[in-house]
Amino acid sequence: MTRRDAVLLNMIPRGLSLLRLSLLVGFLGSEFPPAHGQTQFAQRVVDLESTIKRVVETDPTVLRHDAEYLVDEARIGEIRASDGWELELRGDKEVVQGDRSNVRDSSRGRDPRAIRGELEEEEQSLRIGLAREFLQSPRKQRADVVTERLKQLDRTESLLLAANRAALTAGLAYLDVYYGKDLSAMLQAQVAFEEETLRVLNTRLELYEALRLDVLTTEVSLSSLRKRLADEEMKDLRKLQMLREIWRDPTLTAESLSPPEVVDASALELSGPESLLEEAWSRRPDLAANRAALSTLQMGASTVEKLPEFELGVAGRFREHDRDFADSLREDSTFDVLMEFSLKIPLSLRRENAFRRQQHGLNVKSRGLEIESRRRFIAINIRQAHEDYKAACSELRIRDLTTKRFLEAERITRLTVETMPEMVVGNPDVEMRKATNAVLEARADLVRARRLRMETLLTLLAELGRLAPAAPTLTPAFRTN
Repeated sequence: MTRRDAVLLNMIPRGLSLLRLSLLVGFLGSEFPPAHGQTQFAQRVVDLESTIKRVVETDPTVLRHDAEYLVDEARIGEIRASDGWELELRGDKEVVQGDRSNVRDSSRGRDPRAIRGELEEEEQSLRIGLAREFLQSPRKQRADVVTERLKQLDRTESLLLAANRAALTAGLAYLDVYYGKDLSAMLQAQVAFEEETLRVLNTRLELYEALRLDVLTTEVSLSSLRKRLADEEMKDLRKLQMLREIWRDPTLTAESLSPPEVVDASALELSGPESLLEEAWSRRPDLAANRAALSTLQMGASTVEKLPEFELGVAGRFREHDRDFADSLREDSTFDVLMEFSLKIPLSLRRENAFRRQQHGLNVKSRGLEIESRRRFIAINIRQAHEDYKAACSELRIRDLTTKRFLEAERITRLTVETMPEMVVGNPDVEMRKATNAVLEARADLVRARRLRMETLLTLLAELGRLAPAAPTLTPAFRTN
């Protein structure tokens, strides 16, 4: 028995002490606090799964990446829509004004003449044609598609990781609010218990039947409990506000939350790390996007080299030519068919292609190393998350047994105090207080262990790729590519 317990021996009337302890233990109810599903009025009820699904569908970061993914998709469609043909429509008009001298001798049997006068010529034409580049342009089009596809796959990875982070953050907030209500109740009970102890100690201190040190010790304990309670309530309120924003419901309360449940949670504890790693390799959509990017880059090898430019065109041209000279007017109208081609071969083409092939090979190697690095990083995280989850499950079983032990000890102490107080070693009131305080601490630790188990479970599910549902744009078919 401590000195503080000895002081309490003579300072609380037995009847009042047992009554207060009975009321306090009665406040705790059965082994667990009242179920969250019991409400006094009809209200919205949400669960963990729907909350995670909701945040993935409404999170601004996820939606931003989703919109950028659609932009990339539209860009790829734009590139593929081009067939390379160009329609050319061109018109021009030329007017010439000046003087002209026409002198001709009698050679070749012609009449000699010498004419000088004003000259005015007008020519106008309209050209309609088709042209296409047949070598470099198609290859460049395929290369542009590969480039945009790689950008889109990188965007897909960012989208999926953002969805996973949003899902995990929302899930942890859900757990904080759900279990925070129970923890607050436990802390409130402990605060009430210490307040009653302090009240009695102050009364006995005035009668010089208690030490000032015992009062200060109780005040420190009470202040610590009040701070823990205030911190817990502030954190719960902050996380509750997050859930309200997710659901767009300012009236959402902790009582609105259903008990968090995860299917096959017990099977995860028994699973081996290697099987979990294999599941992650096949399930995680961000890794699937990485593999798709590597495959796309490898298949794009045929688009790396640059080719000569060969352009072929065909056109029809209408022309009208009018000439006015020396009171003589001449009008010509013609239609021409034009066929043109051009071939451009850069003199450095061979050297350029050698560097292009080298660059492509290094890009493929870099992508492969990036995937391997991510696999190792994810493997470390999965192993750690699995170990944390197994440790949390073991801790929960220990806390559960500890709570049952303290409950049984409290029941026996109560029964002994009420029926055979002479059998109690020490003061009955003090022993009853110690048993009740032990139950309060054990129950609070049990709630914390339950929350820790669910937190580590959600972290493991996030690492395995099980937590976040499909992002808004990505279909299940794409997620497995």
